[in-house]
Amino acid sequence: MALKYPWNKSKEWFGRIVFWAYLSGLPNFWIEDLNFSKHFMKFYDKYARALDIISCIFVLLELLSVFTQHELSKKQQTIQILFCVGHPFLCLYSALMGHYKEKTRGVLLELVVTLKQVHNDPNVEKMMIKQCNMYSIAFTFSCFCSMLFYCVDSLIQVLKTGVTFNVVIPVWPIIADNSVIANVARVLYHIVWIIFMAKVACVYIIVISLSTCISHQYKNLQKYFESLNEIFLDENLKQDEKEAKYEEKFKIGVKAHAQTLRVTKESHEICNGVISGQIVFNIIMLTIIMYQTFIMTRERSLVKMMSTATTAMTVLCSTGFFMWNAGDITYEAAHTGTSMYSSGWQNCCRQSSIRVRKLLVVAIAHAQNPVIMRGLGIIELSHQSFVSIVKCSYSLFSLLY
Repeated sequence: MALKYPWNKSKEWFGRIVFWAYLSGLPNFWIEDLNFSKHFMKFYDKYARALDIISCIFVLLELLSVFTQHELSKKQQTIQILFCVGHPFLCLYSALMGHYKEKTRGVLLELVVTLKQVHNDPNVEKMMIKQCNMYSIAFTFSCFCSMLFYCVDSLIQVLKTGVTFNVVIPVWPIIADNSVIANVARVLYHIVWIIFMAKVACVYIIVISLSTCISHQYKNLQKYFESLNEIFLDENLKQDEKEAKYEEKFKIGVKAHAQTLRVTKESHEICNGVISGQIVFNIIMLTIIMYQTFIMTRERSLVKMMSTATTAMTVLCSTGFFMWNAGDITYEAAHTGTSMYSSGWQNCCRQSSIRVRKLLVVAIAHAQNPVIMRGLGIIELSHQSFVSIVKCSYSLFSLLY
């Protein structure tokens, strides 16, 4: 990638994520030029728009299958319901991220360049990348396993009973149709399904990484304010020089805190549609999965149970990562005021002390305003509310049962 801004590990991480997201069919969110020619990007942008249309048609064909596919097994019926309910949500997520393309670029510029130039604690950055890696790998692995087990289960049915291979159930061809053109259509449907899911996975990883980076940015701010104590340990400076340097650095920190709050708000606007949709998606999907497991699936095999379990795990992991990161943002933002207070203001004397205390009071009062992320406009995103949402799914299932 052509370097336009200073290098750091956070920028490198997001550069890789955005690179693969672009190849999956999402818009180019990156703040620098990708290593592609203009002709290739022009062609690929047209391909991405065509892929969006194909994805919408793909989801529509799945929804219409309810009116044409009447010879499905119990297992196929539950998969049909699962995909007909889930895929419209997933299709919407990609559209929402594309809508906020420019705002996403602005947030990335602030997070990985502007704020990192103020202060970039290497330990905090290392923890941030480690958590992003862990969450992204866990989600990708669970998503891959879910798709794999659905395919394996369908393949086993083909080998055992001679039926056609059907994971995705569209409006056409009919399940019993074993003609050449029908099989070619099935291959195309499943290729589109894989591309569709890869694109959605990139949306999830971007949202997870953004929220993880913001929570660690508050940790970074805490380290910055705490490091201001070192100014008064410098024996090469006079007292008035230390005070002047402290005031200047503290003002820079306050400005960085204001920028971080603004970035948090903008990031929430970008991710709010995905997170809010995920809450509804989580409740509906878990209810269907429990219904599938305990009511409709009498003949249970290991592969069938694994496909169901990995799907549930993917839904829970994705919702959990969203809500845990949002809870971490609230938690870390609440501790920023304490770090301001511990920055060494008590070492200032006379007029400098008066100025610093006035600035400190205003800064801490501003930092004590709770930073709360909400889903659907009313649900406070946190570890506790995640548990409540999981319970809500079970309560809904119990009510229907």
